[in-house]
Amino acid sequence: MQSNFSKQILDFSAQVRGNFFMPGHKGKLSPLDVTEFDETGDLTDSSGVFAEAERELARIFGAERSHILVNGATAGNHAMILATCQPGDKIIVDSLCHRSVPNALKLFGVEPIYLERSVHLNSSIHGGINPYEVEQLLKKNKKNKKLKGAIITSPTYYGVCSDIRAIADVLHNAGKFLLVDEAHGAHFYFSDNLPQTAMEQGADMCVVSAHKTLPAPGQTAILNIGKAFADHSRVKEYLNMLQTSSPSFMLIAQMLDGIAQMPGLSSHYEKLIAACNDFARKVNENTRAACITWNYMDDCHVAQKDQTRLVISMSRAGLPGKALWDALWERYKIRPEMHDDHNIVCIVTACNALEDLDNLYEAIAELCVGGKPRLPAL
Repeated sequence: MQSNFSKQILDFSAQVRGNFFMPGHKGKLSPLDVTEFDETGDLTDSSGVFAEAERELARIFGAERSHILVNGATAGNHAMILATCQPGDKIIVDSLCHRSVPNALKLFGVEPIYLERSVHLNSSIHGGINPYEVEQLLKKNKKNKKLKGAIITSPTYYGVCSDIRAIADVLHNAGKFLLVDEAHGAHFYFSDNLPQTAMEQGADMCVVSAHKTLPAPGQTAILNIGKAFADHSRVKEYLNMLQTSSPSFMLIAQMLDGIAQMPGLSSHYEKLIAACNDFARKVNENTRAACITWNYMDDCHVAQKDQTRLVISMSRAGLPGKALWDALWERYKIRPEMHDDHNIVCIVTACNALEDLDNLYEAIAELCVGGKPRLPAL
């Protein structure tokens, strides 16, 4: 399905008979790749086709206002911090934050107060954030008027979701804000069978990476502003400072087209979500591997776990994460997203086929034949 954004840009390009404007390929690479005119609008002031697109994104993501990001979630994290903090302020920072967060703090002169997470011993991955620990940090810094709020990551790279609602309540009761790096959770907004979203749970602002889990090209993302956050103009001001003044209409169109496809993929996506649950059950019941689920980590302040983020360990079979990564590629040409010392991480999106999960399960099961991992000859 094509978004209205794409339709309007293509209509403009179809009318052009003499192209003497940027970019230099003159429409040869893509008729979607144009520049700012009255007929197209401007991302810096959210005019023209951008205004309609951002209103539609706000509706989809349950936000008061949404902003298109073309410098990835990194620009969103930077803008959220700039819009809420002054130099010399302090902010509670999730120890599992993306590198864009400490980079922003250094650039903007904001001091972090790091909040540690517990580690799940059986999987060696971090659990969720304990709301009680947030409350204790606030009490410890009660007299510090420079402490303005917190920025947390939920879900994590491993699909671990913290109790955003409880954390938001703790912070709001103390007059502080909550920012959420929800980069890995853009897909939560498209199924009731996935974890609750940051916007649903009361975050003041959050950023989602469309390119991570939606049918969208690299570096496209969205910043969502909740209903309680009033200073929208401040956010926009800093986004214009942080983002390129020559945004790619082509990348934005492809992102919006991909988001517009999601309702049509709904039936398939629900089958995939169910298949992910079934995959985890089969792995845990029938093999010596382990697929990390919500219940598996229920003692580590995990509110929910994204079931489409498959975290697989073969530590029980004596196979470290790197060896499993190598075996899946060399023997089966299956490439996960990442590995650590103990696990591999596979991201399932609406663009995967059900057969992809079947093939992954068969590979994992075969590597466990006879109770011992079967490594390919490398």
